Amino acid sequence: RPVGTAAQPGAALFGEFCYVTGQHTGGGVGGNDVDGGRTTLTTPVLDLSGYDDGVTISYWRWYSNSAGAAPFADVFRVDISGDNGQTWTNVETVGPTGDQVSGGWFQHAFNPADFVNLGGQIRMRFVADDAGAGSVVEAAIDGFRVETLLCEDATGCSVADLAEPQGTLNFFDLAAYLDLYASQDAGADFAAPFGELNFFDLAAYLAAYNAGCP
Repeated sequence: RPVGTAAQPGAALFGEFCYVTGQHTGGGVGGNDVDGGRTTLTTPVLDLSGYDDGVTISYWRWYSNSAGAAPFADVFRVDISGDNGQTWTNVETVGPTGDQVSGGWFQHAFNPADFVNLGGQIRMRFVADDAGAGSVVEAAIDGFRVETLLCEDATGCSVADLAEPQGTLNFFDLAAYLDLYASQDAGADFAAPFGELNFFDLAAYLAAYNAGCP
């Protein structure tokens, strides 16, 4: 759970918790930031084999390097691996300057097939680095999602089909969505603007539910 400072978000974007470089414990804005090295968050292995290129990975990130004695000197790197972390390819680098290095939640989405061969050993890592002179570096990640495009067949249903048994829409699917919505889970994010849950997401789900199955 983040503790708000000038460099760290005061709340997660979805629900109560998010990944953050260090929970603030007092002692000024740099009381528990990244110092003299790096903090790395690595995902579990993702199995994307069999999906060709119909996959989107998205996440919301917070990054701040604009405070301290040496502002705008460090970067936040996001990398992807297709071989369980043996080699890495850069997806994006935030900073050292720009309009997204002073905090705030920003979403990034990409097709992993543009960077690696889709297989069963996909990983991602998020690296916040304070490599130079001392500065206040904080980062956070929330709303990490992997979405795939699936072709429906005669027994398939729409995206509203959230619960077992698959292939039918009933009360259990509706209850599953309401549970996601009540817990502010990113899986309930059905409508723009993405990154927040409101009436439009509920309405979008109900429209998909009412459309039924083929």
